[in-house]
Amino acid sequence: VLVAGLIGREIGGPWVGLIAAALVAAAPMEVIMGTRLRPDALMPAFVGLAVWSALRAGRSSRRGIWWAAAAGAALGAGWFVRESIFVMAPVVIFAGRRAGPRGLAAGVAGVGAVATLVAGLAIVSGASVGRPFLAAPTETIWRNPLAVYSWDDSYLARALRGALDPGHPLFLLLPAVGVAALIMLVTGNRRRPLAGAGGALAVAWLAWIVIYLELGVLVNLDKPLRFLTLASIPLALAMAVPLARRPALLAPVVIGLALVAAVMATEARAKAEARDRDVLLLNRVVSELRGRDAAPVLAESFVWHRKLETWLADERLPVRAVVDPALLEPRQRRLRRMLEPLPDPSQYRGGYVVAAPVSVRRGWPANWRIYRREVRRRVPWALLEQEAVDGRATSYRWPADVPPAD
Repeated sequence: VLVAGLIGREIGGPWVGLIAAALVAAAPMEVIMGTRLRPDALMPAFVGLAVWSALRAGRSSRRGIWWAAAAGAALGAGWFVRESIFVMAPVVIFAGRRAGPRGLAAGVAGVGAVATLVAGLAIVSGASVGRPFLAAPTETIWRNPLAVYSWDDSYLARALRGALDPGHPLFLLLPAVGVAALIMLVTGNRRRPLAGAGGALAVAWLAWIVIYLELGVLVNLDKPLRFLTLASIPLALAMAVPLARRPALLAPVVIGLALVAAVMATEARAKAEARDRDVLLLNRVVSELRGRDAAPVLAESFVWHRKLETWLADERLPVRAVVDPALLEPRQRRLRRMLEPLPDPSQYRGGYVVAAPVSVRRGWPANWRIYRREVRRRVPWALLEQEAVDGRATSYRWPADVPPAD
């Protein structure tokens, strides 16, 4: 949000910055994805910081070199999050084109300095130099993007399908963009509607992201909806430029549409994700167990199993490299959906057992039902010692001297 405001102020003045920041803050995709600490939320901020620094480099005669180096450093720092951030380098170069060859050299130096630091930290910590620290350690398959492109799976097709779906992260996106485009044509110069307001950068930035998302990611990735966070800032800027021409009259309408869409999308998402059980209730159970002796915790729900295992861990957990299931053949994908090996309920003897409502969700391992059946059969429920009750969740202690109910 802050970065969108800074860039907007730089290219079009205070109103453009304020409107762009408001649009990013209210966008359903950002409300859903941008509030989670994951690469898809962090990477756009580093790209935005690099673009803002590049703009400053092109407009500052004294400190231009330093701003250019800062732009490169922002890209280098973004590599901590995801290595594909360098795909956005052409946008940064375009934004700082007025800094000239010296600015470009300083930017490359900034990238190199931070990349060297990242590689050094990776070597010291024992991590892989070629893999960022926060990205998922996923293996991939290289493909011809033109051969695997499908209109049904394209982001534009999904935007069309979600335009009038109240529970979709892209709800009302295309209508809002259409309103902004209409305003741009009506209030601007018919021949050059973006002239004099920095809109050309926003549109060029957005066009590059569209090409990358629709075709570039297909080289070695699937096309999850969360990747669209890359387009949040340039799209907000492209909409803010025309809206700023009549800010008091037009901006509240489009920002209001975004807020309404965000509320409706997040409400539907909260219900679909069983937030009351798998987030709020689980958080309270975790807080209760953290004050007790460290021991393994058994739960029947796969969501609870994974989160309890992660949040109560006393040491760093190993994460195995996997192939993105979306890139596999149907038969291989079915095999990948199996969790091998399944947890053994008897291994939780001496630890804790949490009995709570189970909300089966898409994406669970296909063989998780076998584990659930084993939990009901082998856990000696009558001999467990009750530790705490929180609403619909009860925590028990499984005494070490009580064997499984075989």
